Amino acid sequence: MQPNLKNIPSDPGVYQFFNAAGDIIYIGKAKNLNNRVRSYWNNFDELEPAKQDMIRRAARVEYIVVNTETEALLLEAGLIKKHAPPYNIVLRDDKDWTYIVITGEPFPRIVTVHGNRRIKGDHFGPYTSAAAAKTVVRLLHQILPLRTCKRDLSKLPNGLVCMQYHLGRCLGPCEKKIGIEAYMKLIQNARDVLKGDTKPLIREMLRDMNAAARTEHFEKAALLRNRMRALERISERQQVVSAIERNQDFIGLAYGEKETVLTVMQIRNGRMLDTLHYVVQHKLDETEHEVLEQFLIQHYAHAPSRPAYVLLPFSASADASKALAPVVLAVPKRGRNKRLRDLAQKNAWVHYHKKTSTKPLPPALYVLKHVLSLPALPRRIEAYDISNIGGSYAVGAMVVALDGSLAPAHYRKFKIRTIHGSDDVRMMREMLQRRTGHPKWGEPDLLVLDGGKPQLSMVFPVLPKRWQTKIVALAKREEELFLPGRSASIRLDTQDAALLLLRKIRDAVHNQAIRYYRKVHRKEWKK
Repeated sequence: MQPNLKNIPSDPGVYQFFNAAGDIIYIGKAKNLNNRVRSYWNNFDELEPAKQDMIRRAARVEYIVVNTETEALLLEAGLIKKHAPPYNIVLRDDKDWTYIVITGEPFPRIVTVHGNRRIKGDHFGPYTSAAAAKTVVRLLHQILPLRTCKRDLSKLPNGLVCMQYHLGRCLGPCEKKIGIEAYMKLIQNARDVLKGDTKPLIREMLRDMNAAARTEHFEKAALLRNRMRALERISERQQVVSAIERNQDFIGLAYGEKETVLTVMQIRNGRMLDTLHYVVQHKLDETEHEVLEQFLIQHYAHAPSRPAYVLLPFSASADASKALAPVVLAVPKRGRNKRLRDLAQKNAWVHYHKKTSTKPLPPALYVLKHVLSLPALPRRIEAYDISNIGGSYAVGAMVVALDGSLAPAHYRKFKIRTIHGSDDVRMMREMLQRRTGHPKWGEPDLLVLDGGKPQLSMVFPVLPKRWQTKIVALAKREEELFLPGRSASIRLDTQDAALLLLRKIRDAVHNQAIRYYRKVHRKEWKK
């Protein structure tokens, strides 16, 4: 039975579907609440099966009006995180993350916090390994004589100093042995180290150590030496990946049939801090763009600490960019940032195959699926080329790559029968038309034509409808990719794995066509 859809406003906002038991089963956002909610029932027959099942279960609709689409996006993410409806994209951490926190007390402490628990203060992380976070805190306490006790120091003095003071591990703020300004300087040193900036503190320790040695304060010099070694151990735990000291996250996305892995590679002050993996289950056939946007909002909108830049596998929506400002969302095109983004992408797929126990496939296949907007992963790629001289002895060849590797057993050859004279474009059409008559050869996931727009335009009408979204033409001169219905070409980086795979297949079919032409030519010449 259809729920009451009367009097739904036409404002932007968030809508919630409830089942008969009163549980929220789906939360969505809309630019126009009235149009969006009604569309589910007005276009029911056009919905995917999963969405139809959701609508059958929807017994009640409630909505919240907001002022802008950006507000709707943020509210939607907050409600999804709170209620975790079964039909929504909900982030699931692979583990319970651990944060290092500089507490907000008058004389702050440095502690570790697990899971979703939050305390007042500056958060650093998250760290995938609680042991690693605790090691960093232990080393920080070796370097900086900060307090570890849980005493309330808001009222001073607060009793006798403890053993940590006498061992030189704390400077005794509980008895005003150190002032707030001097103590906060130590806290700032700790904050710099946690951000990956260890150079200033190392220089200061080295200067003090040398001064102590010159004045023959050898115990103090030895203490400073040991602290420097502890600081270097923290620095060693963070791999240097850039001379540019920026805070960046690189996002990798492995989009599967039922779930997606999102990898966040954290760079802080040019050093690799950690790599996090999130698993998202998508039940309503959400696109990878929708999955990415939901992830960005849920992960960053209310995060205790955020980087200045988030580098993505593909562009995010304008609404997501506005909602996460001043964080900059960008897609790297070249250089170091692109290499790190590709590394995050590779890690996402490695983790996906580990989680799903599936055989890893070449990353180029996933890039092609995204760049060419293919309906499925191009595990079977077929490439076509024509060879002739002035229209004589015209032949064509089909080369097949399975899971990114050439498969000679699937190659096919064609003698052109109906086209006479030099007309490579029509010859290509004849070859593809004949190919459609051989379903036993297998269903292609991607058809690659050696040529440009003319070949694409001529071949497109003879293809079955289900193949018309799986075809691309690769022009030799500029290595441009042409897709049906698009005026502009696509250009990939010359070292992009996807372009290298297409080149390999294109070169293979070109050589196959030439060899077959020479064979036919020799045979006819001998007659």
